[in-house]
Amino acid sequence: MACTNKGYFVQINSLEDAREKVIEYALVMARPMVMYQQDHPIHWSPVFMAGMSSGLGQENNNKRRLVTTVSTPVFDRRNYSIRVANILGVVGTDVPIEEIQKMIPQYKLGVNGYSFIIDNNGRVLYHPDLRPLSDNGQYIDQLKPKYSSGDITEIELPDTEFQDDPDLLEENKNLLHDMRYE
Repeated sequence: MACTNKGYFVQINSLEDAREKVIEYALVMARPMVMYQQDHPIHWSPVFMAGMSSGLGQENNNKRRLVTTVSTPVFDRRNYSIRVANILGVVGTDVPIEEIQKMIPQYKLGVNGYSFIIDNNGRVLYHPDLRPLSDNGQYIDQLKPKYSSGDITEIELPDTEFQDDPDLLEENKNLLHDMRYE
C-alpha cells in the first residue's frame, strides 16, 4: 500500500492516536483527487431499507421505503497562487428510489418500455422485476433473506425459460458471460 501512495503510510500505536492519524492519512490520500481533477466522483450506495419516514405530509407517515445514499468529497477550491490540496469533508444524502423514478418521463418510454436504475458499478438500484420488499404488494419490516442488489444481467436475462434445453441454457450462460466482460 505504501508503494502505491509514494511511500506514505501511518502507523497507529495506540487507540488515542487513531483519530489524528486517520485524519492525517485521509488528507494525504485526497491530494491526487484535488490536484488533478475538476470533477470529483459521486458515489451511489447499494439500495437499503430506510427507517420510518419523518417527512412532512400525510403521504409520508409511517412509510418505509428503499433509498440510496449519494455522496461526494468536498474540496477547498479557493484561488491560491499555489494549488493547495485540502479536503473539507464529505457531503451525502439519502434519496428515495421513488423520487428518482418520478424524474423519468413515462411518455418517453413508450407502451412496452420501462425504466431501471443502475449505480456506478452496474448494480441494480431499481428494476420492475426486482422485488426485495414484496409481501403481496405491501412493504414488510425487513428485507427478504439474502437480499442484495443484483447485476443487471441477472435480472434482465432469466434462465428459467431454458431449463428444458441444456444447449440453450449453456448458450444463455455464454451470453451472460460475454455481456459482463464487454
